[in-house]
Amino acid sequence: MHKFFPSFRIEIFVLIVIILLGVCLRFYHLTNVPLGLYIDEASIGYNAAAILHTGKDEYGNPFPMAFRAFGEYKMPVYIYLTSAAMIPFGTTDFAVRFPSFFFGSISIFVFYFFLKQIILLDQHFLPKKRETLFCLLTTFLFAVLPWNVMFSRIGFEVNVGLFFYLTACFFFLKTINNKSLMSVGICFLGLVASIYTYDAFRIIAPITLICFALYLYRKTTAKKYIILFFLLAIFGILPMVLFSFTNGGIARFDETSAFSQYAQLSLFKKIVVYPLVYLQNFLSYFSLSYLFSFGDGFDRQRVLGFGPVLRTELPLLLIGIYFFLKNSKGFLRIFILFLLFVAPIAGALTIPSPHELRSFLLVIPLTILTGLGATQLFFIKGKKAKVVLTALVIIFTYNLISFYDVYFIEYPFDSIISWGGGYKQLVLEATRLQHQYKYIVINGSEFGGINYVYFKFYNPNLPYIIAQKNTVWEKPKKDKNAKVLYISADPNDQELKFFPHTFIENISLPNLNHDTFATFYQL
Repeated sequence: MHKFFPSFRIEIFVLIVIILLGVCLRFYHLTNVPLGLYIDEASIGYNAAAILHTGKDEYGNPFPMAFRAFGEYKMPVYIYLTSAAMIPFGTTDFAVRFPSFFFGSISIFVFYFFLKQIILLDQHFLPKKRETLFCLLTTFLFAVLPWNVMFSRIGFEVNVGLFFYLTACFFFLKTINNKSLMSVGICFLGLVASIYTYDAFRIIAPITLICFALYLYRKTTAKKYIILFFLLAIFGILPMVLFSFTNGGIARFDETSAFSQYAQLSLFKKIVVYPLVYLQNFLSYFSLSYLFSFGDGFDRQRVLGFGPVLRTELPLLLIGIYFFLKNSKGFLRIFILFLLFVAPIAGALTIPSPHELRSFLLVIPLTILTGLGATQLFFIKGKKAKVVLTALVIIFTYNLISFYDVYFIEYPFDSIISWGGGYKQLVLEATRLQHQYKYIVINGSEFGGINYVYFKFYNPNLPYIIAQKNTVWEKPKKDKNAKVLYISADPNDQELKFFPHTFIENISLPNLNHDTFATFYQL
């Protein structure tokens, strides 16, 4: 014990440093990187504020199980968590992103102990002297992984869903290793919670629940407790299952289905084509260009020149896969392969594929395999091996620093339009000028439609009128002399030719060119 305790203290110290590093990467300029709220974040914030203050969503439904937004429905957990965050932080951008930051940070801690449980599955998988290094190195990779850090800084429901799923996996392994029946209940509860957090888990979590329950039923003598917890979990997900078969529940899938373009095919052709389409989509999630170079191509989720996983992690991943296939046996091998298989199983049903949000669960098995590869390198003997190891460490460090240099300095300005940058300044400036004008009129061709959530989030009491495209808005006759604030994104707005107008000011984006986002006129 005397010899073990100092190394244990060092392990805990290093773990704390890793967690603090992960927290700092997630917290630094949380509301400014990305610069602006994405439209879904604004919708979450608006509904969260409505629930907090009125107990109803934007459509007047009291404490709904699913929140209607833009013709589809959002899962409820993240919105209710945001409502809770608004109690201390107010209706702010920070409050919208805080749940993702908080659960993303806690996930680092859970992931470390999840790795400890993985080691216990097979005592001969790793030599004892490598176990601590494996847990710390892999946790470090998890804490700094660009994919993981970026999604922990955004009001994305999937990040909280990952926490619940990871927690469920931890308690599942704890049940196997420690025979703890209480862990079964927490495991199943985590899976249920993930279903109510993000759409992809509506498919992933039930599959996982059935597989976990069947395995535990076979391996434990307390079968009645497994059945009881399983039935309670089924009871918990039943409302979501029933909702999933309603028009609202399938709206998002209908919109993104990978098979919609083949709906007119005959039944025989569908039987042939559908599996091929699904297989192509499924395999796309493991393409090197997707993981290491380009991501899914969405500007919001892409840092130019980088994929969701650092390129320098590729050799570590390949070494880890080799070591894993060579040394893993029995349930350990099945479990890791199961995580790899189930992660893209929902995303492959949709287009576009691959998609970083819908495959976010991949960060768990990919990081484990990469950590295995890194661990093996540290124990390679010989001077040449040490030189290679040193070179890889230097290159990895440079690659990591380069990513965060681009992410924190260039990315906020490069992606500002994709993140709704400018709407906050627009609404706040309109609010400041509100008392000077009888009407506030907005050109609907630029700021109408679903963009209304920005106005509702930043100032739900701001009165404004949408001027529809190709329609001349006219003052009421009784207010023909009233002053009107007219907001347009087009400096050459053709609607203005019908009115005497005076330029007031431009709302500029906070990027390097200070591009004009909107122009205010007085009519």
